[in-house]
Amino acid sequence: MEPANVYEAPETELEVGNFEEELNLASQGKRFLTLILDTVFYLIYSVLFGACLGIVLAVTNSMHVLESISEPLPNFLFGLFLVTSYYFPQEIMMGKTIGKMIVGTKVVDLDGNKPKAGTILLRTFCRFIPFESFSFLYAEGTKGWHDRLSKTKVVLTR
Repeated sequence: MEPANVYEAPETELEVGNFEEELNLASQGKRFLTLILDTVFYLIYSVLFGACLGIVLAVTNSMHVLESISEPLPNFLFGLFLVTSYYFPQEIMMGKTIGKMIVGTKVVDLDGNKPKAGTILLRTFCRFIPFESFSFLYAEGTKGWHDRLSKTKVVLTR
C-alpha cells in the first residue's frame, strides 16, 4: 500500500443537489396570502399618504392640485408612484415586503442572491400588467409574470 501524499487534495464524492429545492420556493398558498396582506398594507399606506398629502395641500392652500390628479394621465402616474413607493423600497432594502415578512418569504434572483435595483424596479412595474397578480396561480411552478419577466423568485425564509 502506497503512503498517502499529504500535499494531494483529498478525494470526496460531491453531491450536487437541485438548487430549486435548496431554496424552497414559496407555495401558491403563501404567495396568495402575501398578495392579500400586501394589498391590505398597500391600501393602508395609500390612505395615510393621501391624508398627509391632503393636510399639506390644505395648509399650503394648494387644493387645486387635486383637480389635476383626477385627469387620466396624472391619475395613472400618481398610482404608479404609490405602487412603486410601496414595493420598491421594501424589496430593495430587505428583499421582502411587509406581507412577505409575515408569511416568511423573500425575493431573490435566479442564483439565490439579492436582486439588483433595476431588477426590483422591473418587478415592481410588472405589477401594472392587467391581472398580473393572479398569474402565479396558473403558472408552471410558483412563478408569476413579475417573477419570470424580472428573472426573480420568491423563496421561504423559515
